[in-house]
Amino acid sequence: MLGWSLLQIHNHHVMYEFFNGVRAALQDGTFEAASGGFSDAYEAQFPEGTGERPRARGYHFKSEAGQEKINKSTWIDLDTALAAKPAADEA
Repeated sequence: MLGWSLLQIHNHHVMYEFFNGVRAALQDGTFEAASGGFSDAYEAQFPEGTGERPRARGYHFKSEAGQEKINKSTWIDLDTALAAKPAADEA
């Protein structure tokens, strides 16, 4: 639990310092140059875009008549599944 707490303290500190830098760059009028420097420093780590949405689950799309869902539901109707399964004492 200590590790988790220390990680959260670290993450909050990093984000705090990052946004302090953003606020300072906005006040100084150097935001464009600073954001360009950020992109130059981290561009190699950015994932290459594919032109498709990441993790499209399909829940937010309206279905059209006859259209398959992007991802099938993971739940099943237990009443139907249990009725179709023979009881252990019948087998």
